[in-house]
Amino acid sequence: MKISITSDIHIKEKGDEGYQYLFSFLKSPKIQNSDKVILLGDIFDLMVGNRIEYITEFEEIFQLLKKLCEKGVEVYFFEGNHDFHIDRIFKEYFSEFSNKFKFIKDDKVIINIGKTRMRLSHGDDLEVDNLSYQRYKKVIRSQFIKLLADKVVPYRFVRAIGVKASKKSRKRNNKYFNQEDKIKEKFRNYALKVQEEENIDVLICGHSHVQDFFITDNFKYINNGYAQKTNSFIYINNQNIEFISLQES
Repeated sequence: MKISITSDIHIKEKGDEGYQYLFSFLKSPKIQNSDKVILLGDIFDLMVGNRIEYITEFEEIFQLLKKLCEKGVEVYFFEGNHDFHIDRIFKEYFSEFSNKFKFIKDDKVIINIGKTRMRLSHGDDLEVDNLSYQRYKKVIRSQFIKLLADKVVPYRFVRAIGVKASKKSRKRNNKYFNQEDKIKEKFRNYALKVQEEENIDVLICGHSHVQDFFITDNFKYINNGYAQKTNSFIYINNQNIEFISLQES
């Protein structure tokens, strides 16, 4: 089984660095020949609400995903904490490929490869002791916010919020990436706790923005990090797991 995985691309607009990464990823021969292609959330920097304008704006990307489904590839799209309340437009767009396109709404997926039990999620579900984030997540995932995004707030206003938030996030990222060792240790501890509780062999997630490949005697934790920084993806060929540079794929 061949599986290609990426996350945390944070596409802001058509043609930007994140967009070019995802376009190249989806066109890569390894991805084209995968059995499963998994997008682990935060693919878009701000995509909230079931607005058809998202499909129109990123039609080229959606078409590439649809072509993968046409080839028989299973495509998994996980909600993140930057792209959510979007399940209806995705399910409608991929309705003819309901057996191939899997929209994962704030959840995890278990995939068994031989005797290896592999757990996949966006990764924010691991932060159970981060109470401020969990409160924030509860608010943004609420039906009230969904109603606002779907029915009340104009699309152009949502996009304007996204542009403003992106400028602020770029400033925060400089400080964030100076704490990589601390973040790496925190997510490794989260992963080990999940391994013990759920009896898994491999945990793959995103969200932390810090690339990591952590191995113990009986467990692996893998995170591709911030895609625009790593310019890589996770590639699984049966029992072998590795990072592949996008230029070499």
